[in-house]
Amino acid sequence: MSNVMAEINAFDKRWIDQPDFERRLDGFKEVNTLVTNDKLDLELGAIVIYNCFNFIKEEKDLALRESSDLCLRSTVPY
Repeated sequence: MSNVMAEINAFDKRWIDQPDFERRLDGFKEVNTLVTNDKLDLELGAIVIYNCFNFIKEEKDLALRESSDLCLRSTVPY
């Protein structure tokens, strides 16, 4: 669970306060894989939903907002 959340909230090591876009997108893909394989537990699902809403509200990057929207759409019904 902590590995998935570390990927979704990853920051770039070279730039202070800049998100690591590749790792974050890979984290969202991993969550979608967990949903597809029926392996997402309730605690991780709740944390992912909270993070997705936060990204949709606060993030300026369109790719991250769209990825969090897609992740949210697959996680909430699950």
